[in-house]
Amino acid sequence: MRSMEETYLWVEKYRPRKLDDIVLPEERRKIFQQWIKQKDLPHCLFYGGPGSGKSTIAQILVDNLIKNKGDVLYLSGSVHNGVDIIRNLCADFASTPRYSECPKIIYIDEGDYLTPAAQAAFRSISEEFHDNARFIVTGNFFYKFTEAVISRLQCYEFKKLPFEFVQNYIFSVLEKENIKYKKDSVTKIIQMFYPDVRRILNTLQSRTYEGVLSEDINNIEVSEDIILSFINDLFTNLNNDNQGGCLKTINSLISQLNEREINYVSIYERLFFEINTPFWSRIIINDYFDKHTSSCASPSMNFMACVYKIYNMGIAYNKTRKNI
Repeated sequence: MRSMEETYLWVEKYRPRKLDDIVLPEERRKIFQQWIKQKDLPHCLFYGGPGSGKSTIAQILVDNLIKNKGDVLYLSGSVHNGVDIIRNLCADFASTPRYSECPKIIYIDEGDYLTPAAQAAFRSISEEFHDNARFIVTGNFFYKFTEAVISRLQCYEFKKLPFEFVQNYIFSVLEKENIKYKKDSVTKIIQMFYPDVRRILNTLQSRTYEGVLSEDINNIEVSEDIILSFINDLFTNLNNDNQGGCLKTINSLISQLNEREINYVSIYERLFFEINTPFWSRIIINDYFDKHTSSCASPSMNFMACVYKIYNMGIAYNKTRKNI
């Protein structure tokens, strides 16, 4: 395995490694520094939207507290979200002796994907093995955690990083990599994907060849915008009672989903809050968004189920409107 200095991907190579590298309220910074100094921490939950730095802070704490890899267990809540994982794997890990002074750490990223049964199992394990192990849990959606779980965690909300900080960070990466670029082009890409630092860096790196960043950003397609344009077309065709146009749009949408990596959370949120979404479709969008963030095995299939439900509801709404 290559060291971080040898890592090719910018997003990993330049991931902040110290608390001083992250924008934090000073009181919170002192709390985290105290945890590192005393080699101990409580069970804690870091929650907030993408790009807020919660996962980075969690990793910094793990790196500073854990000196033996055998004392940390990493889990992705979007994958390892069942009750058996918590009841068996976490319990087995938490019950074994630790190698160092600091308690062992179970780090569950995307913990808001844990099932209700898994969260119920978490309660007893966090209490039973408290002397030997601690949980660090991160998640986007605070409301997805049960009250019983929240009461056993110290909760810290993370807001998105300031635009100026993200901008300075991105330009510092380009300077360290000795990349030739035009400031206006980089700024537009930052604005396009802010606050998702990972996506900004990956986009810039993918457009860099032999130390030069491409100046042409006109052909950068924002997948979410493209998907939303198809949904807008669907609403337009539904409003005009054009079923043939609806089906053509849906077929085109399916082909786009197969070709792109989609941030479905962004899609659902923008459908609900930003674009001119018909009132009758908002409940459908909310229901499928809830399924996506709780028990969704296939995000693309869940999203298309939402689209088909909107289509069928739109057809039914048009029939009702004609009979009035």
